Amino acid sequence: MARSCLVFVEGKLDVFAADLVSRVSVIATQANVAIAAAKAQTTTIPIVFLTGGDPVRDGFVASFNRPGGNITGATWFSPDPMAKRR
Repeated sequence: MARSCLVFVEGKLDVFAADLVSRVSVIATQANVAIAAAKAQTTTIPIVFLTGGDPVRDGFVASFNRPGGNITGATWFSPDPMAKRR
């Protein structure tokens, strides 16, 4: 049975993430710093993110089409559309 945990942690994400992975089935986050902290702690628990950045550039996923690993999510990042026209 899946459990959920909702908390606000400021300044101690690495410690929180280490504790969190022992208690949850899925991690959902939206801040890049929290995505990085969760990724550093687990390769097996699914991490679902929402970010405004580029998750490929930030190193969270391998590509948009095949994120790989245990991390997936959504972004509102939009590369420069003019670059495709040039």
